[in-house]
Amino acid sequence: MTPPGSASPGGSRIDIFSTDDVDRNDRVEYWNGIATRYFGHLEAHATGPSEFRATLTTRPVSFLRAFHIAGSGHQVRRDAPNGGAVPDAIKLLLQVRGRCRVDQNGRTAHLDPGSWCVYDTWRPYEITNLGRVEQIVIQIPRHQIIDRSFRRLSEPFLADPNRSAMAQIAASFIRSYTDPGIVPEDGDEFLAETTVGFVRRALHANASQRRSVQTPSNQLRSRVRQYILAHLSNPDLSIDRIAQSMGCSKRYLHQVFAMENVTIERHIWRLRIDRCCEALAEQGQMKKSISEIAFEWGFNSSAHFSRLFKAQVGVAPTSFRRKPTATPVQSGKGRVGLVA
Repeated sequence: MTPPGSASPGGSRIDIFSTDDVDRNDRVEYWNGIATRYFGHLEAHATGPSEFRATLTTRPVSFLRAFHIAGSGHQVRRDAPNGGAVPDAIKLLLQVRGRCRVDQNGRTAHLDPGSWCVYDTWRPYEITNLGRVEQIVIQIPRHQIIDRSFRRLSEPFLADPNRSAMAQIAASFIRSYTDPGIVPEDGDEFLAETTVGFVRRALHANASQRRSVQTPSNQLRSRVRQYILAHLSNPDLSIDRIAQSMGCSKRYLHQVFAMENVTIERHIWRLRIDRCCEALAEQGQMKKSISEIAFEWGFNSSAHFSRLFKAQVGVAPTSFRRKPTATPVQSGKGRVGLVA
């Protein structure tokens, strides 16, 4: 394994790991080793035909550990609970560039630039980076999250700066970790305590908001999300079919989701486009045509798929496939079921 480069601004050791000096055939294995060293057992694999490249920079910040990650499209997965493994931590992931998706316990958090997510590393989870990304990850020891109700998060919590002033302020503050040279020598404890404070406030606000929502509506939204994920590849998936399966009217479905900033239909299309992005970037699916992949994920018109793909990703499917590590351009729209 290539030894890390090191620097020590402010007395804090910075370790830098890069695949640049690793043989391209050994890069994923090398990256797996780095991920396991800091995050416990994870499985990582590249998601595109282009050569995998990534860099990780890390340093301790008082009782926290901060990471800056930049790399081409890849996926990391924890298949089993992390019981007894170290570190036992809550993670905060801030998306700086590109897009990613965090899946845990049947729930999905979509991260665009500026948004951040908190999730429990004890539970199985999967992170899919859709093309080239830049991220900041803050590892928070579980015992620093004093509130018992938050010691075990059951699903990823998304903080969207477009919907929450607190999320926006926290995102700006967390970015200071990417440039530790500007932090005074005695500033690490302040950064760590303030970060944990932001997380506590965001989780408290989310819990209060959930308690204020009528339980039947909240349960129906959860059932609808699960139904959509289970039937995403079915071209007949529609509001009519969802309403019939849920035993309610279409009008009631729309009322239940009125608090969200995207319609159910648009949520379905967005998820399908995300799955198509993954398929187009996979080496094992290069023999399939773009239309075949689109039809496999519920589309029944190549022209309709191409229009939606370009509107959401920013490039045409053919261009994305030629260069899957390109950073997609975002539309800035919201999505169903993610509250902050």
